[in-house]
Amino acid sequence: MKKGMVFIAALWLAGCASQKQPPAEEKVLYDIFSQKLLNNGPRVICDQPVYLKCFQISEANCLSELTPVSKECGNYAEKKWPIRSEEDVEKHAMHYFNCMIYQHFTFHRKDWHEAFACLENSKDSFDPHRSLSVFLE
Repeated sequence: MKKGMVFIAALWLAGCASQKQPPAEEKVLYDIFSQKLLNNGPRVICDQPVYLKCFQISEANCLSELTPVSKECGNYAEKKWPIRSEEDVEKHAMHYFNCMIYQHFTFHRKDWHEAFACLENSKDSFDPHRSLSVFLE
């Protein structure tokens, strides 16, 4: 019986160990990144002229439509791809921004096909330097 308990405890500990948590210093950085994403994510999207052109909206309208779903998309990204290492940051952000754009498509149900086609045809028009400066504000 004692050996069985030790075996179960070892399995339980192994399961806990597989859920690797980042060191405290790194976790602080990941938390700052996640907070920046929640706070500035809508602006990163809505600051892109090609995005506004494809949805045929103003920056103010874009922000008013996306800001309310930022937290929901942040929670979605955290569930889909939590940040536990530097390698996780890009995937986490990808899930967040995909959620935001999907939410925007659902907001514009009747004309989302046109917006999607425009975005697909304009991929090369997105300015990553512009996005980075908005993200870091």
